[in-house]
Amino acid sequence: MVYCEGEILGTAEQIIEAVLANQRLVATTEIENDRYTALLMYPVKTVNANEREKVYQTDTGPVLFPDLSRDSANLMDGLELAFAAFNCPHWTEFLVRVKTRVTDDVSVYHYSQPVRVDAKNQVIRI
Repeated sequence: MVYCEGEILGTAEQIIEAVLANQRLVATTEIENDRYTALLMYPVKTVNANEREKVYQTDTGPVLFPDLSRDSANLMDGLELAFAAFNCPHWTEFLVRVKTRVTDDVSVYHYSQPVRVDAKNQVIRI
């Protein structure tokens, strides 16, 4: 693991400026329930940015998405692959990889189950 200094980008304008300047970005997403808090940290590999409208949206992954409804002994079994999408500091939509029926006889694993969660998101320039 390599550690380096980072700068939290606190506004949409700062995030958009960093995206358009092709700077390296990392996101953190904190999710919690009444029993657990999970902090996900991941590189922002794909992000859309619109300078005119002052909007951005991450679409990056896969990340490990935890099922925080499980007992502590089974938390690791509840990790699923997902893509993380957010455009504000307050929520994230995870597109979870699940078995998805294509036809009556064919199923594939696909990022097709949306799960929207209240979260604390940050984008960090490194």
